[in-house]
Formats: sequence, structure tokens, C-alpha cells
Amino acid sequence: MNKYLYILSLTFFTSGFSIAQDSTKNVSHEIGFNTVSLVKQLISNNPTETLNQLPYDIFYNIYFKQKIGIRLGMGITTSNSKVEIQGQADPRTTTGNNLHLRGGVSDNFLINRRLTLNAFADILYSKQNSTTINTHTVQNFGDPVEEIQTTTTDDASGIGAQVGVGVKYSVLKNLALYIEVPLTYMNTQQESTVIIRQPFVQENKSNSKSSSSVATVFLPTTIYLVLMF
Repeated sequence: MNKYLYILSLTFFTSGFSIAQDSTKNVSHEIGFNTVSLVKQLISNNPTETLNQLPYDIFYNIYFKQKIGIRLGMGITTSNSKVEIQGQADPRTTTGNNLHLRGGVSDNFLINRRLTLNAFADILYSKQNSTTINTHTVQNFGDPVEEIQTTTTDDASGIGAQVGVGVKYSVLKNLALYIEVPLTYMNTQQESTVIIRQPFVQENKSNSKSSSSVATVFLPTTIYLVLMF
């Protein structure tokens, strides 16, 4: 799913590359693409395994007088894996879906030729789901083979805020590279459900809930390619 999103985004980027940025305009726009996440999504079946990345694949900023801006960001990640287990007929399957959103304000407090420094503050929202299905067989002496299926579902939703600083370097008039270092605080509510299904036995369902609060500083390993117009 992410691969198609990136292809469409890059198509838009290519078509808009020739649009020149006019510094005298009252309103300007920026669209950024997470280049590290793009490469990881295209070459890896498990793109979450390397450097810790900001979870936003694409962002949009609108600036007034090149100074004060409103910023929006979104990240969507889907995963699907199968693990063959010796002695089991069916593989263990795991599917995951993650959504991350951010919205806030930004201030370009320093603009010096190609270099721009900004400070920002955002409200954050996240929604994550992971479902694992594991099927195995058992047989007691003299009894038929029984298939037992265990389904584990983990849901998490979080609300938080962040503040930080960013650095943008203009490679061309309407093309720039951007990195940022946010201090993020997230409060997350988690729920885990385990369902065990077995022939001739009543379904066994258990549920647990928890909450956690985490403050994190993201290192500047995420590089955004920014189209300005």
C-alpha cells in the first residue's frame, strides 16, 4: 500500500518540479517526502528494522510571508508476514496497520540564503493494530488429531504533543532537504485480546488493558525531500 502511495507522490513531485518558488508571495507551500522510509519500503519486507525513523511519510506546510506556517503530517504502514514453524501445517501469520498523524505550527526564525531554521509545535495522534494467528495440532493417545488456533490482537491508540527544531537546506530554487529533531511525548492506551479456539471446547477469550506514557527525542536520521512552490 505504501509503495503505491510513494509512486503517486513522486509522480506529483516530478510534474511539479519546474514550479519556481517566489519569495515575494504572501503564501507559499511545501510538500515533503520521507526519503529514508521510501527506500526502506521499496527494498525491505520489514522496513521497521533499521534506524529509528519519524513515523510521517509525507507532510504539507503552508507558510505566510515565509515566516509563520501551519504543518500537517501523515504516515501509514502496513505489514504482512508468515513464519513457517516446524511440525505445524499452517504458518504463523502476523498483520499490522499503523496510522500516525500530526498537526501544528512552525516559525522560520532564521533564513540565510540556502539555509532555513525553524521551530515547531505539534499535536500527535497514533493508531496501531497487530493481529497474529497461530495454528497447531495436538493428539492425545487414542484420540483424533485436534487443531488449536490462537488469535492474538493488540490495539493501541495514542495522543501526544511535540516541540522541536528543524533545518532546511535549499538544493535548488524549489527543492530542499529537511531534517528535524523533535521532543515527543505520547500517552498510549493499549488493549490485548487472546482467543483460543479448539474443537468441542468452548471458545476461550481473555482481555487485558494498560496505558503508558513515553517521552522520546528522535535523532535526525529522517531526511525529507521537500518540494516548494
